[in-house]
Formats: sequence, structure tokens, C-alpha cells
Amino acid sequence: MGSSILTAKRFELPELSISDINWLSRQILHKSMNLRYTYEACLKEPVSPTRLVLFKKNPEQFGPIYDEIRLDMTCTTRHSEWNLAVSKVLAQKARSVTSSSSGSSDSVVIVDWERLFANRIDRIISDARKLKINPVSNKLSKAKRATLLTKFRRRKRITSVMITQCQAVSDEEGIGFWTYIEQSLDILTYHGMSDEEPDKDDNKEPFKCVFGLDFRHPAFNSLFQHVDETPALYPDFFPPTGAKRIKRIFTHISVTRAPAPQVPASFFREGYDHQQYNTIDPTISALFE
Repeated sequence: MGSSILTAKRFELPELSISDINWLSRQILHKSMNLRYTYEACLKEPVSPTRLVLFKKNPEQFGPIYDEIRLDMTCTTRHSEWNLAVSKVLAQKARSVTSSSSGSSDSVVIVDWERLFANRIDRIISDARKLKINPVSNKLSKAKRATLLTKFRRRKRITSVMITQCQAVSDEEGIGFWTYIEQSLDILTYHGMSDEEPDKDDNKEPFKCVFGLDFRHPAFNSLFQHVDETPALYPDFFPPTGAKRIKRIFTHISVTRAPAPQVPASFFREGYDHQQYNTIDPTISALFE
């Protein structure tokens, strides 16, 4: 759906009728979320928890972007700073369209666009909650699990290759180092891998923000970063396969997640109350089913 539809001649009127306003708001919402029909918004992937964390830290840099709108399905607009920001972005687009299409300042109709879009967003959230099965949540859970598993398996493969190479040259120190990492991965499992959030810089170059885990000792951040960078240091051991790996930027933001069972106390950050988790929290565990 092209942007030209938003400047149709129907807005070259002395006043906007209610049907005009509703039509325009639908078109803007559809364009912003890439929808054909409004009900499809219920099935769209919501904004990720990590993006919400980033938004809270820096609303200007990580706020919603028109053409890439995702909703916070966890609560209504009134209780969601993210959804409020979405309604403002959509309202700004509506004001831009109507002001550029009006013949004169006298013909501009004052519309509370933010409230209108907030109501539309709330209806979408309400409809999504009425679904007996939430395919979006299920799809998101599987995607998250797949991402963590991919990261876990990649690191396991790297440690295995490095152990083999160290054994070939009788590098006992190297064997001990990489064996420790391999054993640490087995203990942490994929639950102990960090989250990532895709983004783009000012030059539109894609990258991923990497977050810490609130329970994990910070030493693992630099340790696993070293593991991830190892293939580039030893290209003879790791011939390139597949697409080029996207650049990672490590942040100081931590994501809350329960640890896997049987994680030793030495793996937790200082001050973390690991006694509160004898097993994985059921809510967190369900995310990875």
C-alpha cells in the first residue's frame, strides 16, 4: 500500500467528515503495520521485551518508527508508555497528511488524533486477548528459543574445534581454557545465553544489541564475547559458511530471566539471590516450550 493513498483528493474538502477521519486513521494504521485488514494487527508480532527495555532507557533512539510499528500487547495504551508513543507517531502522520491536503488554514479540522489512535490500539489489544490461542505469543516463544539455541550450539561448536586444535599441538593451557568454557555452556544451557535486539545505525547498517542476564556473573559477558570473536581470529579453523555475521554491540543493560536448574553459586553475579530459584520459573519455562 503506497503512501500516495494518504494524500487522496477526498481530503481536499472544507471539512473532514467522520467517515473521512476514520478512513484516514485506518489507512495510516495499515501502512504503519503493513496490514491489509485491521484484524491482522492481532496476529502481528508484538514489540519485544528487550526493545521495551531499550525504549525505557532511551525513548528517542529506540522509540516506535512509522512503517515498522509493533504494539505492546501486555496492557492498554493508558498503561503502556510504548503504545502512547505509537499513538503519537501515528497522530503526527495524520496531522501531516491533513495539513498538506488542506487548501487553507481555515479548512483544517481539529481532531484528537492521539486519542483516536489510542482507542484503535486498545481495540486491537482487546481483540487479541479474546483469542483462545495466541499464535503470536507461541510464534514469538519458538523464535526466541530458536535464537538462543542457535547461539548456544554455535558456541559449543567453536569450543569443540578449539579443544581439538589445542590437543593437536599439546597446548595443555588452551585445552583447560576451552574445556572450562565448554563445561560452562553445558551448565548454563541455552537459558544462559544472552538476548539480542536487531537495530540499524545512522548509515542504515544493521547490527544487534546484546544484553546481559541479571543472574549471570558479568565475567561470562567478556568470556562469551571472546568465544564469538574466535572464528575471525582463526579463519583457518573456521572456514566461512552462510551469510556474513551481523555486527554485535554489547550493552550494559540486563534482561531478567530465571537460570537453569543446578547452576552453581559461582556462576551468579554478586548479590544475586539464587535461592529463590530451585528450578526454572514456570512462566519463564513456558516461554521455551
